[in-house]
Amino acid sequence: MDEWGHHSQPDPSTEIKQTPQELRQMANAAVQQHDLDSALPLYSMAIDTLLVDFEKELNENEDPNNEDQGETISTNKKSESCRELMIILLCNRSVVLHRMELYQDAKNDAAEALRMSDNKSAKASFRLAKAQLELKELEGAITTLQQAVENITLDIQSMNQNGNGPAKSGDGDGDAADNNGKDNDNGVDEQELQELHEQKLATQQTLKTQLQNLLQTAQYHHLSSKNIPNPTTLSKLSSCRISTHQPSIREFSILDELGEGNYSRVVAVRHTVTREKFALKIIEKKKVESLAKRQHPNVRNEIQMEKRILGERIGLEERMIASKRQGYPYGWSRLVNMYHTFQDYNNLYYLMDLYDEGGDMWSKLRLGDKMVGEFSSNVIGKPVHVNVVVA
Repeated sequence: MDEWGHHSQPDPSTEIKQTPQELRQMANAAVQQHDLDSALPLYSMAIDTLLVDFEKELNENEDPNNEDQGETISTNKKSESCRELMIILLCNRSVVLHRMELYQDAKNDAAEALRMSDNKSAKASFRLAKAQLELKELEGAITTLQQAVENITLDIQSMNQNGNGPAKSGDGDGDAADNNGKDNDNGVDEQELQELHEQKLATQQTLKTQLQNLLQTAQYHHLSSKNIPNPTTLSKLSSCRISTHQPSIREFSILDELGEGNYSRVVAVRHTVTREKFALKIIEKKKVESLAKRQHPNVRNEIQMEKRILGERIGLEERMIASKRQGYPYGWSRLVNMYHTFQDYNNLYYLMDLYDEGGDMWSKLRLGDKMVGEFSSNVIGKPVHVNVVVA
């Protein structure tokens, strides 16, 4: 500090002599001492210095006169190393900016780090989502975190399969004070490699838990902002298919209209939290009452029968497991499962499987002003096609 009690800026004469890694270590030490005013310019100096080195490496790599393949490979490795360090520095500066409540700047740094990592850095995703939450960009934060959880899950699976899979760029080095860029040296024994692998795996699993917890927080605030019931329970929901949770129509967004009948329509929907897609049958109560009075007194019995048949849940979980083995993602291969029924003042709702390759059978059967159906069955191993035309 100077005589006025202010934090002094680093001496410009020494800036050139300090490498980005040294500046990073100094900034990490300042963060550990809660000296954000010193950490911020140190991270900025490290980024500016590294940017000059990074651009120099890129220019050398693109030099048409450079025909030495070995030198090109070395340059590529240096460029990759610069890129990985830049991702870490941007994430760490984002931490400092976030703590200083400069959320837009923190978001910009995290977004750039995520871009440089080809959207694979879980740490950059975490920092970006934290800033998005502070800026009330709830849907953006949810999207960021869902992609990050998916990526890190695949990364962990790969590490388990390969035995020594590397962690993604910028991951696992803490919020600001990290491992100071220590790399694995060549020539270490197998036990040390295994210990290093286990440490990386544990770090990735911890980061995945942090991402999932932050995702629940983002979903809770998003649900609360839309006045959706039970946001605490709903934010922890992983699937609607086999769940005791009773859904509400406000939990779904309509994607497309699939078909319409006399008293109901079927739409494709996506669940707000789990992002699962379903077919939702909407039965309008007023139309049912009107139809029952005018011409179809048994319509209520038909609705109850449909509900009973579609809602048969005996062995549902076993059918789903068996069908996955046969290559079908959900449900029995030739059966549409209904997972929930619920209602509000105006409508009854049936939540069912959605098959993207299907559609409305009525529209498939119509051709102009006539109905045309093509049905097939196997007779002695040979397909027989029957065309039906209804006048």
